[in-house]
Amino acid sequence: MEHLTAELIAQVERAAPKDAGFEETIAALAGSLWRAVREPASGQQLLIELTMLALRTPSLDAARQGHYRGVIEVTARLVTEAAERTGYRLVQPAETVARFFVAGFDGLMLQVLCVPDEAAERVGLNALVSATLALAGGRLELMDVPLD
Repeated sequence: MEHLTAELIAQVERAAPKDAGFEETIAALAGSLWRAVREPASGQQLLIELTMLALRTPSLDAARQGHYRGVIEVTARLVTEAAERTGYRLVQPAETVARFFVAGFDGLMLQVLCVPDEAAERVGLNALVSATLALAGGRLELMDVPLD
């Protein structure tokens, strides 16, 4: 899991534009990540399968949690770096933005594996990036959802 994730992170980090605005940077990072997911040899399906195995194997709890925390931390770091470089003011904490993006991206990856549809995937990715940017910039009104 660590090896596959490290390769993916390195690929996404290389795609970070140095002279673009915050929105363009986040879109570029998401696009790079998406291209990696769509590559048949990317190992994304294996990473999902390893995660599912870790969910069913109590002795792998620490590895699974550590892996997922790491993914969120790297995503939050990339968001923070883009905001700092561009002077963008994050309204929500970078970790909140990262967790939102990762949750949505995971859902899109599962759709690719279960019901591939490139046109729908493109709309979903565009909507996810737009919603992530709206959350980061305070343009997304958060609805309080009753849970009881």
